[in-house]
Amino acid sequence: MMLLEYDWEPAEGVKTPELRATWARLKMVVDGHVVTQVSDASSRSVRPILYLPLYPLAEWIVSHWFALFCESEVPGKADPRDFRRRHALRFASEGFALPDLEIVPEGRSIRMAWEPLSLPSMGLEFQTSGEARVGRDELKSVLCQFLDTVVCRLEADDGAPRTFLQSEWEAIKALDSEEVEFCEAAASLGLDPFSLDKRREEELLEVGNSVPGELREDFFSAALPDNLRAHLEWVSEALNKAVRQSGAADALPGLRRHAQSSFSAGYSSAPWNYGYECARSLRKYLGIAGELMTPHDFEEKLGYASADWIVNDVVNLDALAVRDSASQAASFILSGRSETSRRFAFARALFEYLEGDASRALVTRAVTNRQRQNRAFAAELLAPAESLSGRMRHGTVSHEQIDDLAEEYKVSPFVIRHQIENHRLARVMPV
Repeated sequence: MMLLEYDWEPAEGVKTPELRATWARLKMVVDGHVVTQVSDASSRSVRPILYLPLYPLAEWIVSHWFALFCESEVPGKADPRDFRRRHALRFASEGFALPDLEIVPEGRSIRMAWEPLSLPSMGLEFQTSGEARVGRDELKSVLCQFLDTVVCRLEADDGAPRTFLQSEWEAIKALDSEEVEFCEAAASLGLDPFSLDKRREEELLEVGNSVPGELREDFFSAALPDNLRAHLEWVSEALNKAVRQSGAADALPGLRRHAQSSFSAGYSSAPWNYGYECARSLRKYLGIAGELMTPHDFEEKLGYASADWIVNDVVNLDALAVRDSASQAASFILSGRSETSRRFAFARALFEYLEGDASRALVTRAVTNRQRQNRAFAAELLAPAESLSGRMRHGTVSHEQIDDLAEEYKVSPFVIRHQIENHRLARVMPV
């Protein structure tokens, strides 16, 4: 839950109309944590509120409205500094004190993470850190109310001229559903939907109309803006290959029925924990709870032998899972050059087939809750923590041992290391 509490304050001597009209006391609370708690050197006190005009904050929010709800993190996709400017609250300060709070969408939820921040020129210091997740719709409601209130405050001040904030917020609220969808796609790519040139706008519209609706959100979350057509070509080829496939293992519809009835029972608030729990449930059902998976189990029982793949180095799409709504038969199209990367991509796509409601789903490199779930599922399915723990005999593990385990489990060393660290199985020795 996020709360924005503010009370208007007089601002005598402030000449800029929009700053004078919106001067206030601000308190921001995320999941019970007071993010605006600040240490004030001049008064030698710690207080939960800030004194500042709300106009700069409101203007920053409306300027990055679609990015705040649609632009997920994708390693290597955007310049980290530009990404921070669109998602870190400190860039809304315009010389006033605001906490270093990042607002990053992860699908249906928004990650709110804040770090200590020292402002020596102001004699202020934000000392706390934390992380929480807020529902996307909940945050949108809170920020809508905030923007409406600030705009009403501006309109009530006869001396304040019409501002960028008022015009921009009015324009956003007037968008129809198709225009909103376009803006969300552009923002997912890291682009400003209101400043695209004609060529980029036409390309975005063409690609968006060519990607099936149920794949569109994941597609644009992962796609690189300068390689949109390459991503579209991968999706088109993958869909064509899926149509030509005869379907995966005969056992898969039965596994899906098991998953639909049992996976949700172990749901955890952390997406990765849910992925782990689903993998353990499936392994238990298959009778291989903590054992090393045999090639037969993986290739025949789970359908890897029938999967196809497309090698393309310019896309952030790792797999496509397709389920026939009548027969429940599965088709899997993978990306990646190495066998280990394809196995991992397949395991992630298998999760989408077993657990998901959509008949088609993309596995991507975006850092969203859904992609975190299928990554955790794949890691636990291929290299279960219970099995790995039996090999951690001395409390530490070397990089050479990690490489050996990766070869044994037929996954990348990265997967083994993350399983060891995330499950606290051992300490990884420094290089």
